Amino acid sequence: MLPFQIIYIWGPQIIGFGCFLLMFMFMLRAWRRTGNMGFLMLAIIAAISEIHFFTLKFGVWLFPALSTTIRAANHAWISSLLGLAGVAAWWLLNKHLSAERNNQGLG
Repeated sequence: MLPFQIIYIWGPQIIGFGCFLLMFMFMLRAWRRTGNMGFLMLAIIAAISEIHFFTLKFGVWLFPALSTTIRAANHAWISSLLGLAGVAAWWLLNKHLSAERNNQGLG
């Protein structure tokens, strides 16, 4: 059961937490570059929504039936893939903001 736990249950939680940290960093960087409070609010909301992964983990521990574990792990993998997409989107936004700032400095 241990390889199953590491790959199928803990893997997406580790990926999801890493995605959260990267998105949080990109959101704060975008806020500093633009001064737009919307980016700061998004960062706060993202921090609060990360609690979702911890409740998912406790749900697996509280209900150890295999079917529940598999459903929770599938949900975690989908959430992690969405998190990776979010990281890519925030990275692209920061690249765009950086290019705009460089263009303003040249012009």
